[in-house]
Amino acid sequence: MVQSKLKLPTKLVRTIDDLSPLYLPSEYPDAALRCTRDTVQKGASPEIPSRGRRAGTVAKEEDAQRIAKNYLRRLARNITIHQAILTGSRATGSYLEDSDVDLIIVSDDFSRMQLPQRLRYLQRQWKSKIPLEAFGYTISEFRSLQRKSTYVKEALRTGIALLDARGRVAS
Repeated sequence: MVQSKLKLPTKLVRTIDDLSPLYLPSEYPDAALRCTRDTVQKGASPEIPSRGRRAGTVAKEEDAQRIAKNYLRRLARNITIHQAILTGSRATGSYLEDSDVDLIIVSDDFSRMQLPQRLRYLQRQWKSKIPLEAFGYTISEFRSLQRKSTYVKEALRTGIALLDARGRVAS
């Protein structure tokens, strides 16, 4: 670890320490190091490693929705889901080959879990090879974020609701 001579306020250091358990290792943990080393040695732009899918195997938007709905059905066996939104490029149709699936999942069952536990739980339940970025919020957290978070506002505006009016995973 590189020690910085920069003196950070104690409150900020504590915040960083609180967030450090949220670090989820990259699928390619040495990619940044390799890219930096290659760029310096060759003087060229680094290649981004593929995620192992061949060209032409890009999951279609409908496939991403189907995969997300199956995921929600698995989650619903253990938690009560109040709202689920597919967001980001998979919702807007502007995804690329390696685009992840972005989900917001609202459940009061998350109140029993700290944020790092929620993220680990949501990641463990994901069975697809397509990368997942899921955020789990309680109902009150989500309501608060609807007023404060640009990401949540955008998700509500452009995202795809994955539950029907009765709170079940839409067909």
